[in-house]
Amino acid sequence: MRNRNHLLRHLLACAAGMLCILTVHARPRYPERAIRVVIPFAPGGNTDLLGRRYAAKLTPLAGQQVIIDNKGGAGGNIGALEVARARPDGYTLLIGTSSTHALNPLMMEAMPYDPLKDFTAVSVLGVSHMVIAVHPTIA
Repeated sequence: MRNRNHLLRHLLACAAGMLCILTVHARPRYPERAIRVVIPFAPGGNTDLLGRRYAAKLTPLAGQQVIIDNKGGAGGNIGALEVARARPDGYTLLIGTSSTHALNPLMMEAMPYDPLKDFTAVSVLGVSHMVIAVHPTIA
């Protein structure tokens, strides 16, 4: 009786493992269609140049077209809000910046999105330095 229960447990474990393998193989491969990258600023700026370079490198790696969509305005909030409201399926990405995720929440009373809860970080694409300058008589 003990050997039969032991064998039954092993068979169930193997069946569960096979079910997991079949489930993984049954899922569609990502990406199956074009990926949209929203840049929350006007074309021609540093964020746009970085995003376009990223899209050009990502397109052959992904095997799908990576499309840049500039949605400027409100310090980046318009584009960021559009991505926050998009279906969370990995096909709409945001080039987030210190403006969209740090400065705007500090300066604006009511934010249309939560920079921590509405987004998941994927990668750091670049780092830029910020400088505050004033006339020497003020300091």
